[in-house]
Amino acid sequence: MFEPLGDYRDDDDSTNPDDLQGASRTTGGIFRGKAVGNVPAFADMEFESTQTIPQTKGRVFLHMSDSGPYSMSHPVGSKLGPVLNGLAKLYSPIKRQNARISVQEDGIWTLKGRYSNALRITEDLPWVKDDQGLWSVTLQAEDLQAESSPKEGDGGFLPSGILARPSRVSAQTSTALQEQLRVILNIPESLTTRGRGNDLRLAYAKYKGVLKARTDMQQMKVDGTWTLGNVSTDTLIEMFVSKTVWYTYYTKLFPRVAKWLDLLKWMDNEPDAKSSYDIWGSEKASYSFQELKELLNWLDTRANKKREKRKNRDSEESGSSAKKQKLAKSNDVVDVFM
Repeated sequence: MFEPLGDYRDDDDSTNPDDLQGASRTTGGIFRGKAVGNVPAFADMEFESTQTIPQTKGRVFLHMSDSGPYSMSHPVGSKLGPVLNGLAKLYSPIKRQNARISVQEDGIWTLKGRYSNALRITEDLPWVKDDQGLWSVTLQAEDLQAESSPKEGDGGFLPSGILARPSRVSAQTSTALQEQLRVILNIPESLTTRGRGNDLRLAYAKYKGVLKARTDMQQMKVDGTWTLGNVSTDTLIEMFVSKTVWYTYYTKLFPRVAKWLDLLKWMDNEPDAKSSYDIWGSEKASYSFQELKELLNWLDTRANKKREKRKNRDSEESGSSAKKQKLAKSNDVVDVFM
């Protein structure tokens, strides 16, 4: 026999269908639970702050076949595709002519193919942060025709940027000047060839070539034998390497090489230079600017530690010597009174 679950009553008020629960009627309603106040209003809802954090921006440098670099501002960390889109909006010929695109990393130009192809590459760009905390990345567009220089309204890079781009005539004039400089300053042609190889020794030779050419030019001016008028240092630099590579890597790293004789001999490829393994700790076909920077930092750190250790040792020896002298004087005084 089953027992009832609780005190069940047929006349329980809780199941009375006539209980209106505060409503005025049980039929004919129109709001169907959607009356004002049944749900929270949009204005009453709390939302998390929608304040956006400004994104850090850096400079995108663009080298042309016959001029540059030009630059534009762009969010740091952007990939190749968005950067190319931004450049094309400011300077349409790179898209219209389907220019060949290269990206610079550790001083080396890496080919990415024609614009239409490079646009689809989803890879991170090698953004570089300089000593002032500014970010930048460098690209190159080749095979641009000189007659397609942008018209007014195509947009602008930094001050007067693209609109000031040299014509084919000025490019030829620049080439003629470089040839004259090469002859007058006796610059080896091997140092003025723009290769894509990652060769630190060649880069160091170019660095020394620029310094020698500048010194020779200044001396010829003093001697009164200089005939080419005003030639800037940047003009000399661009005979050997791009200004971006010069100021980003050459001037920051190569002056530090002279402090380390073994590394200097390796750079100059001297007969009695140590092996690559002895210098770098590994045998490779080539070494990057980043690896050179790390090596120089390690050498500097090791030298500083040795210098500090020597200083502490000298200080201890000086203190010990002073104590011995004081003790000797004390013994002399004792001997006097003995």
